Amino acid sequence: MQDSEDIFKGKWFHTYNDTKEDPCYQGKVIQFFPPNYILTRVISRFGGFSEGQKMLKITNDFSFFRTQETMETDLEPKLVNYFVDAMQNEVKSEI
Repeated sequence: MQDSEDIFKGKWFHTYNDTKEDPCYQGKVIQFFPPNYILTRVISRFGGFSEGQKMLKITNDFSFFRTQETMETDLEPKLVNYFVDAMQNEVKSEI
């Protein structure tokens, strides 16, 4: 049986908010702190560089992945839709 502290360690993740009011985080889990906090290495969505470490509370808005590649494949359509929505809202506000 896997140790509960190893469940999230080393996993890649992203989190998002359906209302897009909160920032989207993505990165890699460094350590799990039961019952629901993780220390993460946050990675920029735009440049792919490290933004440092951040303690996050695990919520239903998290998706976890075994590899960075599978995380990026899952996240790409969401980011495209986010930018299309943002551009459409910007155009509407200029009219």
